Amino acid sequence: MSEPQGVSFDLRSTVTFFKKYAVVFLILIPLLLSMYVRVQPAWMPITDGWAKNNVEEFYKAKIREQVTQQFPNLPQENLNYQVDKQFQQFLTQNKDRIAAETKQTSDQFKSFFIDPHGDRYLVGIDPYYYARSARNLIEKGTIGDIVVDGLPYDNHMIAPIPVKMKPELPMFVDAYTVIVLHLVGWNISLLSAVYFLPVWLCAIAVIPAFFLGRKIGGNIGGLIAGIVVAIHPNFLVRTFAGFADNDPYNVILPLLAVWFFVEGVDAKKDWNGYVWMLLSGISIGIFSLAWSGWWFIFDFMIAAFVMYLAYIMLLHKTMEKLTQKLLLLGVFLGSSMVFIALCTFPVTHSVSRGLGFFFGAFFGYPFHVLALKSIGEVNIWPNVLTTVAELNDVSLSNAFQNLSMGNLLFVVVAMTGVLITIIPKEPKKEDWYLLGITLFFYWVVIANADALGKIWLLILMVLPLAYGIWVVLREKREIDAIAAFVLMIWFVGGILGTTLGVRFIFLMVPALALGLGAAAGFLLKHLSATLAKGIGVERKWAAMVIIILLLLPFVSPVIEAVKTTRNTGGDMDDGWYNVLTAIKENSQPDAIITSWWDYGHWFKFTADRRVTFDGASQNLPQAHWVGKMLLTDDEEQAFGIQRMLDCGGYYAFRNILNQTGNDSLRSVKMLYDVFKRDREGARQYFLDQGLTPEAAEGVINLTHCTAPPESFFITSQDMVGKAGVWGHFGSWDFTKAEMHRLVKNEAREPGTKILKEKFNLTAEEATKLYDEIITSDPNQWIAPWPGFASSLAGCTKQGDLLGCGNGLMVNLSSGQASVRTQTGAIQPRSLVIYDNNGSITERKYNGGAAVSGVVFQDGEQYRSILSDPLQTKSMFTRLFYDQGKGLKHFKPFVHDRSVTLGEIYVWTIDLTEQNNSERKK
Repeated sequence: MSEPQGVSFDLRSTVTFFKKYAVVFLILIPLLLSMYVRVQPAWMPITDGWAKNNVEEFYKAKIREQVTQQFPNLPQENLNYQVDKQFQQFLTQNKDRIAAETKQTSDQFKSFFIDPHGDRYLVGIDPYYYARSARNLIEKGTIGDIVVDGLPYDNHMIAPIPVKMKPELPMFVDAYTVIVLHLVGWNISLLSAVYFLPVWLCAIAVIPAFFLGRKIGGNIGGLIAGIVVAIHPNFLVRTFAGFADNDPYNVILPLLAVWFFVEGVDAKKDWNGYVWMLLSGISIGIFSLAWSGWWFIFDFMIAAFVMYLAYIMLLHKTMEKLTQKLLLLGVFLGSSMVFIALCTFPVTHSVSRGLGFFFGAFFGYPFHVLALKSIGEVNIWPNVLTTVAELNDVSLSNAFQNLSMGNLLFVVVAMTGVLITIIPKEPKKEDWYLLGITLFFYWVVIANADALGKIWLLILMVLPLAYGIWVVLREKREIDAIAAFVLMIWFVGGILGTTLGVRFIFLMVPALALGLGAAAGFLLKHLSATLAKGIGVERKWAAMVIIILLLLPFVSPVIEAVKTTRNTGGDMDDGWYNVLTAIKENSQPDAIITSWWDYGHWFKFTADRRVTFDGASQNLPQAHWVGKMLLTDDEEQAFGIQRMLDCGGYYAFRNILNQTGNDSLRSVKMLYDVFKRDREGARQYFLDQGLTPEAAEGVINLTHCTAPPESFFITSQDMVGKAGVWGHFGSWDFTKAEMHRLVKNEAREPGTKILKEKFNLTAEEATKLYDEIITSDPNQWIAPWPGFASSLAGCTKQGDLLGCGNGLMVNLSSGQASVRTQTGAIQPRSLVIYDNNGSITERKYNGGAAVSGVVFQDGEQYRSILSDPLQTKSMFTRLFYDQGKGLKHFKPFVHDRSVTLGEIYVWTIDLTEQNNSERKK
């Protein structure tokens, strides 16, 4: 009987095929993993959880109502038990109904994050900055809103002042992605194309990570390096679908530059080396277009090459090999210089300035970063960068924890992996001892990082590496030195960067990945041989066991990565789209939107209107002026500030500064003196201050322009949580700031002398203030951080007594008030009551509470908040919580609600002089 015909399976051929293309299959694992975890937010699985809770709470509430009616005196514990019991029964009997309602509710939630054109809203804030420039490039042929003398200008960022733009790589990638897709027949929208860009870009980042890891630790080293780059939480949370910021480029381009650099130095043929170095220089040039911090990896590579040259000289004691390597360095430096100049030319329009960017990497930029969050170094204005979340200071222990993917052993092993790169392929017994001691040593060092401090931590980190290098030179070992030195510098230098802010931790992700890859490759090679010999099996079977053991620790981080992205929601939604579209459709093109800076990029993209400031211009005097508008209890002052901002931005201050001989304190005070004056009154004031008629006219055109644009003001619920920040900048004490600037670096005697003479203080007052300046955090000393202490709570009225959900108790007749605390009831600092017409009554107490109570009457209903006393009558409180009742200048325009960010109120302000005069009458 003949064998049945069918498909035969040749195991040997299959194994051969997989061996032949092993690299391809291995690289596909982290590449596909990277795409899988990042694409999750595209179908918003988080809304399934929202919907489930929503539906279940609805039916639980109905059951609770029924049980309460049936058993009105049931104790709370028994009531909860009955509700849970009956709900479980209901759930069992109505599974299909609950499932259908849950899906319907989830779909409804999902619809809030898709615009009327069917495009998903981008996630985060900055992606809209790049998308708007890309839209300009597609529609106008330039990234700017306007072109001046051949240069692109953004006339939306700091209204009404056009700003020369800096071209950045994400703008062009966003735009040309759409253009190319359209050319091949895919008619995709800008937002849809940009939404998925991070998924593709981060998949690309895996490729150089894999090949660098493979060079250091073999195939398993490449696999693990790729996996770490694919799933590391600090990289992942800023690069999933929809979050199309510049972070993917900040990992892809350094990895490419280093990969090409290492291959160039190690190339067997000179011309191959020159090509690799050219590619590395091109990568650095492109990186300079992607991010202002491009220089970090360039400096690391140069430092590593210097170490490499020293190694060659000490090892070979000959100039022959050194000369060839210096030629490679020349190609790298030359190509970097040329391509940095080329990539920055659209910004500088000058070859010499482009070269300045290149040389700045050696001298200027590292020191500039250290001064990012300085206060009062040059001027008396507040530094907003001190409050930007991604620049928050991070302790050493927190930096390591953030880097560790939830397991500090990963960091310890990776640091030991750096040492492994200089261990010979066949380690001696002494090398094993060194690795074991180093592993334990690094564990102790990292566990005590905060106690050691940055300097001692770096010294101790370097000690095992320095000893390892000494052993290499003593025994004249041949090692893959350039890769080892780059990884060393990356790890040690990266630790410094992580403490500058949360954002910079991602700089260490590739170094962590490569360190783990080096350790994995070393362990696989030596442990598989030992295991095979110990249990008497073929080495390939022992290797499989070791590979499984090496991959097991990454199972939990992979699961967490998927959870992270599946639980990621959106920010921009229909609520914001609706209010911004309403502004766009009901205003002139030159209208200006004012709010706190966070969502300025949304305003510019969706409303296509100018903003007072945004996330690319937040560190300007506007931060104080807008903070003051929100914090002041004087509507006329807020009106005057808004008029100045819309007429001239910060140019009014600059103009006065020129007239006062650069006296910043006097210039600010002069502006405050004219906010509540009309145009003629302001003119006379400036003349009285010694300005010429021409100078006075120039200033009032910036503070009291005759034809101000339409003005919109936004107050939103997210600003409640940020109140301490904008309140801090709004309450900025410029006199204190000037004191700090003048004496912070002075000794006691000259410092107190300056305070006495310039600020007319007594010796005792000057000494006291000097001591405060020298010993205090300037941010804390110059201004408070007035925020809100509770959310808006409902109140129950029984007779004249008002009891509120936030613990505030008020006797409406006597005006007495108290706040419940864990230690009992205490008197608030003050009580402010807003009646139905927006009229305000205030009563101050000498109570022990640090907060004040605020009550809002709405018909027969009452609501309340607890806040810092400075916020009780602030314009924000009046606009957001009291809906602008009783205000003269701020008029309701539109109101909507964001799913994730809460209530949004938009106001119009008529800034015309005639309107202002009529309202005063």
